[in-house]
Amino acid sequence: MDAFRTLATARILILRLELRKSRSFLLLQPKLRYCELMRNITVAVDDVTYKRARIAVAERDTSLSALVKAYLEQLASHETERLKRQEREIRSRIAAFSASDRLSREDLHGRSQ
Repeated sequence: MDAFRTLATARILILRLELRKSRSFLLLQPKLRYCELMRNITVAVDDVTYKRARIAVAERDTSLSALVKAYLEQLASHETERLKRQEREIRSRIAAFSASDRLSREDLHGRSQ
């Protein structure tokens, strides 16, 4: 476990150093800044899960935020695909619809005698 902790700590330190370098680069090159509106979320996990997640993201050379963002994007895209499939199924069931087959206004309101 100490080897994993040491590896994770080393990767975190490298990431922090790279972050400092990128910040100073952005300060020197203000035209290259890219800002995107992001929403913050808070997630509560137990200590073991947190430590394992930190190790996993250090091994993947990414951040926990990036990993969660990728997961949520994947989750949202699956939901979009599901809704598109559902819409196609519904549209295929009503393929025989014709606007000329509609009721007259009098029939619709029960006014015909």
